[in-house]
Amino acid sequence: MKKNETSINTDDNMNGLELLNNKDVSEIANRIIKDEMVKKLMESLSSK
Repeated sequence: MKKNETSINTDDNMNGLELLNNKDVSEIANRIIKDEMVKKLMESLSSK
């Protein structure tokens, strides 16, 4: 049962992504990447 539920959720997520424009997807991805880079930078600065 759980495997079926997971696949249904995955399908829903894929449909949601298809609704977004490629610009929106790349913009969100860039934002996430920048956030991660900032976090790592802050961690490296605070550890010194």
